[in-house]
Amino acid sequence: MMMNRTASVPGSADLIFGVIALIFLCVMSLIFPSFTGILALWLAFYFFSSGMHIMRAQNTGASTMRPVMAVSAANAPVVNTPTLADKMAAINIPKDLKCPSCGAAIRPTDKKCNYCGSSLVPLIDLPQPANFGDVQVGQSIQVTHPKQGVLTLTVHRRLYYGELWQESSGPNVPWTTTGTYFVGLTLDRDLFLLNWQSRFYLLDSHTPLTDMDINRDFAPYARQFAMSNQTADVRFQYASENWKIIDIGKFRIEYCDGDGAQISPGSVGRFIHASSGSDVLVVEDYQSGGSGGLDTLWKGLIIQQSDIKT
Repeated sequence: MMMNRTASVPGSADLIFGVIALIFLCVMSLIFPSFTGILALWLAFYFFSSGMHIMRAQNTGASTMRPVMAVSAANAPVVNTPTLADKMAAINIPKDLKCPSCGAAIRPTDKKCNYCGSSLVPLIDLPQPANFGDVQVGQSIQVTHPKQGVLTLTVHRRLYYGELWQESSGPNVPWTTTGTYFVGLTLDRDLFLLNWQSRFYLLDSHTPLTDMDINRDFAPYARQFAMSNQTADVRFQYASENWKIIDIGKFRIEYCDGDGAQISPGSVGRFIHASSGSDVLVVEDYQSGGSGGLDTLWKGLIIQQSDIKT
């Protein structure tokens, strides 16, 4: 049977002895004033001071100790499986593909000619995401902007985001792909239309971020949200607005299509989505494959699926 043991505090023995000796010898020195009494008084004071000094030193040391932070699950390794781009690269595809009806240049994933409208059989059949699976580079779509009305916009680039997940949270549990893909479309006017889960964002401004920016302005709130299993009402101030975190997670770029795509397939990053009324804020923090200033803060508007016609 184990007994509970009371932990002793360093210096407490000296302190207690000093107090008792100080009281006892003060009384004795009044009755028998002598050199011995004075010496004993000095010794008692010494033990008292020694105990106080040790306890102060311990308290000071405890107050300056920094808490040890657990390694974040976000830094756990990612399973290295082939991306959609890797699988496509393994297929021998002619470089100069032409529409059999009009001779216009087409892409290996095109299902329809953007020039004559003829139906095509794609040489590479990409997985069909829940949204924007049939949208291809070069075609036009219509988006109803909450402030500017209906906009007809051309798709210039297309990104496939692969969702990553952990079987259980922990720094040693690897992130793996779920097999679910979400699509982002770069449009005219430097707009970016992003679908994630059931949400749709029309992002109209973007600024580069540094690791210092992310760690100072966003990461503390993302950690707080993660610790609550993404159930807490976590809010923060940024750019004179009050933002509420609505989602965090991790992704891998699976496929890039279009001119001027800067992000390489295989790039892995973390994201933070936050809302302020109808405004939305998206942080993309690339951890691998996305070097070169690709960490980005996007801002824009939350729109509805019914606002988009492809």
